[in-house]
Amino acid sequence: MMTFVSITRALFGYRKESPFPPYVRYADYRGPQFDGKLLRHTGRARKPRTTSVYKLMYSQVGRGSFAGKRMLRSLYVGNEIAIWLFDEIDFSKSVVVEVYPSRFYAMADRKRPNPEKQTREAVDSVVNEVLRYLNVTCGYEKPGSQDEIDAFITAAAIACLTRQLSVFSVPAHLQAVVAKDGWILRVPSGGAA
Repeated sequence: MMTFVSITRALFGYRKESPFPPYVRYADYRGPQFDGKLLRHTGRARKPRTTSVYKLMYSQVGRGSFAGKRMLRSLYVGNEIAIWLFDEIDFSKSVVVEVYPSRFYAMADRKRPNPEKQTREAVDSVVNEVLRYLNVTCGYEKPGSQDEIDAFITAAAIACLTRQLSVFSVPAHLQAVVAKDGWILRVPSGGAA
C-alpha cells in the first residue's frame, strides 16, 4: 500500500510538503481529494476531453507531464529557451510547447492510428494523409511504435504550424487562464475560458 510519503517521493521527489498527493490517483493510492473530472481549461476545451493530469496510472501521460514540468525549471537558464505562453516567442530561441498528438490527427480529420490493432498499411495510410494535410513530405521510413508515430506526426505538425508566429498568439479572453494553467498547442480556445 502506498502512503502519502511514498507517493510524494515517487512523484514529486523527497519533499514531504508537496501539495499534490491529496489530489492524485496512482497505483493503489487514491488521494482523499482526487477528482478524475478535475481538468485544466485546455483539457476541457479539447474535444474529446483529455484525462485529468491527476490520474497518474495506466498509459495516461500525467506522470510524464509532472516529470516534464519539474524538468522545465532546469532547462530555464538564460535566454536560450522560451516556454510557450510564459515567455516572449521569437525564432532566435528554442521553444518548449505542450502538445497533444491526437490533436494533429484531428486537424486532418483522421483518428490516431494504433499499430497494435491495425495493419501497417492502414497506419501508413493515416500517417500519409496527415502529412499531406500538413503539406510536409517525408523521404524516410515511417516509424512503427505508437510513441514513435506520435513523435513523427508532432514533429511534422510543428514544422508546418510554426512557420507563422501567429500560432503562438493567445486570445485576450484567455490571458489570465493561460498565465496560470498553460495551454496545449492548437487546441481551439473557444469562446470562453
